[in-house]
Amino acid sequence: MNEQDWRALLRSVDEKYIEQAVLWCQDIVNCLVRYAGKTRKEAERLVASSYIPKFFNDDACYVFREVPYYWAMTLLYGRSNPQWYKDEKLWPPPSDYRAPYS
Repeated sequence: MNEQDWRALLRSVDEKYIEQAVLWCQDIVNCLVRYAGKTRKEAERLVASSYIPKFFNDDACYVFREVPYYWAMTLLYGRSNPQWYKDEKLWPPPSDYRAPYS
């Protein structure tokens, strides 16, 4: 997906959050590719079809409270293991992970 595709998906997001929302979704995709071995297409589909774009519509600040890596792992493991973040292999993020805007 290119930036315009993300903007279309996030079209109801308040204009003051749209640029950051697009970058955040792209960063979640990058985490899924890098740390979970998903293809870019798989990762984009996973994010686009998830509840994450809807969070930007409700309260953008909620999504920004956690780093993209957190949301990527939640998408992968949240249903089967709601406490995935207690798994030392998954949390904290790998040492080479750099959160955006940190």
